[in-house]
Amino acid sequence: MYMLDTNAISAIMNGNVAFMQRLRAKSFEHICMSSIAWAEIKYGICKKGSVKLQKSADSLAKKIRIVPFNQQTADIYAQLHAAMEKQGKNLSPMDMLIAASAVANHCILVTNDQAFLQVETLPVEDWTV
Repeated sequence: MYMLDTNAISAIMNGNVAFMQRLRAKSFEHICMSSIAWAEIKYGICKKGSVKLQKSADSLAKKIRIVPFNQQTADIYAQLHAAMEKQGKNLSPMDMLIAASAVANHCILVTNDQAFLQVETLPVEDWTV
């Protein structure tokens, strides 16, 4: 299963050629996004006030399952965050929640954000290259 990070969702909405080629090679039933990444996308759209982006996002949400943040994910977040803090590693709060969502759901995180490589238990792929 592949979980799309916020920048991966943006790559779809912007029609990134390399990303779209990789996406087309996968089945949508094997792709999801976390509710945290979805919230970030919706926030960005609200800030821009773009009806076109809103329609594009809504269309995408009909194709890609949005995984809720639940108690299991919260427990994994706490463990990951504490372990990374002990190692002197840090992600932004939202990225830490997205990482926990991917780990909790046994997903490969699709992102071009190198910060996620700090999470040792998280497999990461960049589809923009």
